[in-house]
Parts: sequence; C-alpha cells; structure tokens
Amino acid sequence: MTRRQRRLLPLALIAFTACAGEPERRVRFDDFVAHPERAEASAGVAAPATIYCGDETHYAYTLEDGASLDVPLELGRDGRLVLSGCLSHPSQTDDIETGVWRISAPVTGDGAGPARVSWRLRHDGAPGAEIDGGLDAAADASWWRREIDLAAWPDEAAAFHLEVELPPGRRLYLKDLYLEHQVVDPPRTVGEERREEDPPQILLISIDTLRADSIGALGGAWATPQLDRLVRDGEVWSPHYAAASWTKPSHASMLTGYPPQIYGGEDGPVDPAVTTLAERLHAAGFKTRGLVHDCVWLNPKFGFGRGFDEYDSTLWQLDKSVREAVDWIADHRGERFFFFFHAFEPHSDFHRLPYEAPGVSRETVADEFGTVDYGCTRSRCASARLTRIKQGKMRTLPRDPEILRWLYGKGVEDVDGQLGLLFEHLRRLGLYDRMLIVFTADHGESLLEHGALLHGNWSEEVLRVPLIVKWPGGTHAGDHRRQLSSSLDLVPTILESQGLPHDDLIGSPLHQRRADAPVFSGSVWTMVRRGDLKAIYDPRSDVWELFDLATDPGQEHDVAAERKGDLRQMAGLLHRFRLDFRQRLAAAHKNSRTSESGGLTPEDRERLRSLGYLGGT
Repeated sequence: MTRRQRRLLPLALIAFTACAGEPERRVRFDDFVAHPERAEASAGVAAPATIYCGDETHYAYTLEDGASLDVPLELGRDGRLVLSGCLSHPSQTDDIETGVWRISAPVTGDGAGPARVSWRLRHDGAPGAEIDGGLDAAADASWWRREIDLAAWPDEAAAFHLEVELPPGRRLYLKDLYLEHQVVDPPRTVGEERREEDPPQILLISIDTLRADSIGALGGAWATPQLDRLVRDGEVWSPHYAAASWTKPSHASMLTGYPPQIYGGEDGPVDPAVTTLAERLHAAGFKTRGLVHDCVWLNPKFGFGRGFDEYDSTLWQLDKSVREAVDWIADHRGERFFFFFHAFEPHSDFHRLPYEAPGVSRETVADEFGTVDYGCTRSRCASARLTRIKQGKMRTLPRDPEILRWLYGKGVEDVDGQLGLLFEHLRRLGLYDRMLIVFTADHGESLLEHGALLHGNWSEEVLRVPLIVKWPGGTHAGDHRRQLSSSLDLVPTILESQGLPHDDLIGSPLHQRRADAPVFSGSVWTMVRRGDLKAIYDPRSDVWELFDLATDPGQEHDVAAERKGDLRQMAGLLHRFRLDFRQRLAAAHKNSRTSESGGLTPEDRERLRSLGYLGGT
C-alpha cells in the first residue's frame, strides 16, 4: 500500500460507514420445543411429539419425575421467556411415544402427591444474578402459562434450567418454551444496500377445512377481526371454488395450476411432469419456503416439496408455525421470496372433542350447552365418530348440530387470532403493505347440512372456500368481485403478477377471467358450475345431477330430468375441459422429470383413519 493509499484509507472507511445502512431492530423467537436441538434434555425427557391433555392436542415435550431441561439464551432487548404446559390426569391413559405419534398405555400409580415445576435463570455476565420461580401444576389436567420478564437483562447471555417433581404415574407436557426478544441485525454493507429496494414477496396461505362462510366480514357467524381487516385490505373473490373436496388433490391444483387429476392417488406423488409454482418462482430468482402441517397428504414424499429451498412438514400447532414464519420472513425481508404457509386448524381432531381450540374443553361445552361429557369416552376417536355418523353407522346426539358448529367456530376464531399475530409482525417489519398475500383454503366442511359431516362431498359447504388477495400498495383494497373463480386460477394469477409466463396452464389470472367462464372441481366425481347452474357427474355410475343455485341455494332439488338442454351444455363444458387438460398434460410430459415419491406407511394410514380418511371408523 502506498503512502497516499494509507492517507486515504480513513476517508474510505468514513464513506463506507455513511453508505452502509443503520442497524435494524426486530422481534425474534427462539423456540426450544419446535427446535429441541437447541436444548439439553436429561433422562426422563421424551422428544417433542403430539400429545393430548386437558381436551387439547399439542406438540410438546413429555417430562417424567426428576427430569430437567437446560437452555442457553442469547438475550436481546425487551426479552420474555414463555412457558406453558399441562399435567397428565391420573385417571386418563398416558401417552407413550412410538415413532412420531403416541399411543395409549396404562398409567402406573395413583397420581397422588405434589406436582412441582421449578426453574432458574442465571445471568452469565453477572455472578449471583438469578431469577428463581416455579408453580404447583394443577391436578385437573388444565393448561397453564407463565411469562418471565427479562427486560432487565438486555443483550446478555443467560442460562435457563427447568426441572419437575411429579408423583407416580404423572407426566408433565411442556408445550411452550420460547424466548421472544428484540434483536439488532448488523448494518447492511454497501453491496447489500444495492439490492432491490422493494423486492417482490409472495405469501400464499392455505387454511385446511375453512368454509367460505367462516369470516365475519363475509357473513360468517364467528368473530374474526383479523381476517375482517384482511378483507378490508384486500380483494375478495366469491363464489370461489376449491379444485377438489379433500386435501391432497386440492393442494396439488393450488400449487401447480393443473386440475386435481395429477395428484397421484393416495399412494403416489404429484405428476412429476407438472411444474410446480415453487419451481417456476425459484427459476425466476425467488427464495422459496414451504411450512405445512404434517397431515400426511402434504408430505414431501408426494412431491409437494419440489422447487422449495426449504420445505418443512411438521406436527406443530399454528402458534409455533406463526413464530417460525415470522423469523424466516424477517431473515429474508430484503430478498424476493415465495412462502407457502399451511395450517391444519380448524380441521376435525383425533381425540375426544371433534373440533379443538385452546381453552375449549368438555367442561366448557357442558357450561355452554348443558351437555355432560360431550365427545368421545376414549382417546383418539372424535373424527372417527363423525365418520361413523357420516357412514350411517351411528346416530347424532340431540344437540350435535349446535355443538359441532360452536366447536368448529372456536377453531376458526383461534386461526383468526394466530394469523393476526403473523400480520402484525409483517406490519412491524414494514412488509405487509408491499407484500402479495393470497389467502384461501383447500376445502370447506359439512356441519350436518343435508345430514352430512366432514368433507369429500360436492355440497357448497365443502367446495366453496374463501379467496382474499391483498395486492401490494393497497391496490383493489376493499373490492368484492362477485364472479366465479377456482383454485386453478391462483398459480396463473401469481405468475401474472410477476410478469412470468403461464400459457401452459388451464386457469386464468383472476382479472382476466371472463364473467361467463365456468369452474370445475373434482378428481373422481366432477363438478362444473357456470352462472347459477351446478352439475355433478359420477363416472362410476354414469349419473348426472343438476342444481339451479339461484332458486335452490341449498342444493336440495335435482333438476337434471326436466332441464336436459341445460344438462347437455354442462356436459359439453366438462368434455371440452377434459380434452384441454389432456392436451396440456401431454405437452408437459414432453419435458418430464423424476420426483421424490413414496407410498403411505402403516403409521400414515392409522393417522388418516383417525381423521376420517381411508374409510376410517
């Protein structure tokens, strides 16, 4: 280095500092249940898995008497450590881990004696600085929650130790152990400052089993203030139809833009010749992230992970998934990305209550409806009971219609609250207004309309789902488009928004749909709707049904026999649609590729039967 270069070096450093951005502060979550590799567990601690306690299903650690957890904490500003758990009831069967899920096993011991959860926080940088605490866990298998304020220990390292003292036969389920705090990101370098000023960012949210009439602002009966705000901020399309009446084929269409016939059946992968939305966006330079609930059907072995830089199929409940999404989006907020976010709630549940929500138990059902011990008398039978009613093998109880709607609605309200937290964090990051958010569902749910339950049928309650598109910059905010659309239109819409080609797809960008264009749904049975006419075809029996929803919104009266001309037109629409699809699929096969694949394991089949799939009882 020359003398002149040495003289100029301080000036260069000053210029670099001036050009670099200021440090950015944001919320971060360190979740030690979702990421158990960050914690040190003693003997007597079972790795997190799905457990059932207090009439709720959660993903949690299981701790035996004398077990302990140790967690290192790197504290930012305004930190708080959140814990929540539940003590197994001595009268219930306990859960022993077998693989990913747990099965019932007898409890040993009468459960009498103290149940104490104790913890200690130690400040690594200040000897003697400690926070001790604890609680006597409730004996009635109810959930507890504690928050430990760490604001007095900013930007320091600490250690957290938790241990339990339990009577024989009791287990502690630890659902939450996470740190929420403010962290400061390092300032951007000059090179990073030259990145796109407002990179395109896309969030596709799919809520499993969400009916079109779930949202309060759209006529729903339940309190959904956060989704109501999304309605005001976005553009609503209705009636909007799912491409299929159950999870796997519906998501296959949602994530490819192809009709659901490409879903691969129960055991096979999505057709590997079909290019997914994630593959298209990844090729266009987007970071791609998928976070889904492991309901089996969206497992990456079925090809749903194709095109994603990261694709996680987890057993987490929605609150954990929201925290994970917030952290990932914050880490990538300066990049173009596509995030696919799937939540299992408010789908029917496995255990004693057919639909679950935090704070809802058989006792709260009894208080609300005067029905004692509503639900199953044994573990893991709630969805199975609904399936048996659906199959005509069991009768409904007198207040089932009211209770099922109430329970389902509590699940909807929980989804609303959790998504509200996600949207609020996006606002704090300055991303919400400029992000493209597409909110929808894979199918709805029958709640004893027409005597039907669950899904898999062709009723409006199952096929119609919400569609809210929040465009960047508030474009079309508050608009309500009363026009037919389907999930086949989502991929073309997203690609069109980024100026990417989509001519190979059968759907249309939403703003290019013709007002008289029909919609189609179904992987075996097939539904076609144009205007107010809705036709359903069963190829196995070669039988058609036709309904005029203008005069028969409840789909009660089949008019196929008296309106044969209309039926022929609907059949012609379906015939042309199938020809078009086959031609497009044949073209896709010219550039076919291999894909990860795999069939259902025995454990997969057991879980699906407990949810009412595969003819489960």
